[in-house]
Amino acid sequence: MLRLYFDPGLAALIIKDRKDANKRGDVPELDGDPFVNAQEWEIGPVDIAVRDTAPDKASATVKFSNFKMPTTLVYDLVKLKGGWRIADITWQEGDGGNETLRGLFVKK
Repeated sequence: MLRLYFDPGLAALIIKDRKDANKRGDVPELDGDPFVNAQEWEIGPVDIAVRDTAPDKASATVKFSNFKMPTTLVYDLVKLKGGWRIADITWQEGDGGNETLRGLFVKK
């Protein structure tokens, strides 16, 4: 199912994270919904802007309110043989810094 949404490399990282956490009896690094960067949501109006960044690559900036809090995510997209897939998602953290979905799996 993950391969319907994510490129093969990112899907493999998510699957490995889940398996490793299960073996440890722990919570995976990805413990929320990466599409909204939250465990719970009440999504308000959504604005999506997509732009080409290279051949077979695009970036989608998605702005919405979650529980009335403004939220912005950037989806890096790649066109594969089977269609468009998410290569990464970037979101802003509470401290003003950015974090990426791929970055969750490479933290030390």
